[in-house]
Amino acid sequence: MKLNSDSFFYNTIYSREKVLLLIEKANNPSEFRSYISTNIIKANRNDPKFNEFREEIYLDIIGNVYKLGLKLRFCIEKFSTLFSIIDFVFNENLDQKMTTNDGYEMIKKILSRHLYQCEPYSIGIFTEKEYQEILKFMRDDFFRYFSLYEVSLTKFIDYNIFTQKPLEEDWPIGACESLDQGEMIEPALVKVLEEYFVNEVMVMEINVEEEKQDLKLWINEKEENEVKEIEITEEMKKVEREVEEKLRSVRQGVGNKLETAEKNVKEQVEEILNPKKKK
Repeated sequence: MKLNSDSFFYNTIYSREKVLLLIEKANNPSEFRSYISTNIIKANRNDPKFNEFREEIYLDIIGNVYKLGLKLRFCIEKFSTLFSIIDFVFNENLDQKMTTNDGYEMIKKILSRHLYQCEPYSIGIFTEKEYQEILKFMRDDFFRYFSLYEVSLTKFIDYNIFTQKPLEEDWPIGACESLDQGEMIEPALVKVLEEYFVNEVMVMEINVEEEKQDLKLWINEKEENEVKEIEITEEMKKVEREVEEKLRSVRQGVGNKLETAEKNVKEQVEEILNPKKKK
């Protein structure tokens, strides 16, 4: 069955049985990646566009999704559903050259169909909290670097057109115009124009190894920044605790002084109102 954004994804691309076998290999990263490559990518997609570099990016994303599932304590059914959704979204975004906004809206739509038990409109796989956590992951991890993935997996084609002779009075389509003023020409004129132009098409292949290194450096930098943010946050919390302790101590000292002063005032008032009788 061909999947689309209206499909239910449980037990589809990543079946329950495949997820069970995959999780058994999770402690060995090379076996984990090899299993996905053989049993998911090559088994489901006979696609020349799914080259080595695209596979590396895909495997990294699935690895991060697995970490997210562990953090949220997913069961097999939730892993099966989320892995399948991510596979579909990843490939659909790249194949259809979707914008980041369109891709994000698509995964929101797909996840919403797995949020509540209301067949045939939706099935209850994820909780509301899990739904928000998955969207946060897609926004901060996948779609944050989607442009980099897309550029890395795109062949750039430049068309260079050269004239064989000057554009003289016999130019068949009239006076030269700028591109924004140009109009479509009759198909019959296309053949005539061949004698004026030579088309040279140059395909610039992406250096896979260089792009892979660039992407890994980018991801490493992202992880380092996240660690620094965590360290800064912990340091700020420590400072806040120390400040709070000092404030508490000051408040307690001031409170004690106020209590003593209030007691003294009360005693003085009492003596004024009820002076001790002289013997």
